[in-house]
Amino acid sequence: MSSVRQAVEWGFGKILTEFAFLDLKKNQKIHLQEVGKMYKVGVLSTNCHTCLYGSQGSNYFNILPPTLEQYLNLHNQ
Repeated sequence: MSSVRQAVEWGFGKILTEFAFLDLKKNQKIHLQEVGKMYKVGVLSTNCHTCLYGSQGSNYFNILPPTLEQYLNLHNQ
């Protein structure tokens, strides 16, 4: 179970690496900014980045992430 937990932590770490302003403890002002919306956009953008370039988790588990088209469901299956 620890390897799965570690992979989840890599995902959160990638979000903060790609979008450092989303580090809630350092930068976000809960009542002055749309924190929830900003974080959701950061997660969506990070997932798109993973589809295009892979991630530490996909390399570790030796799996390919979905294509960007599959992730965004652009082909209306």
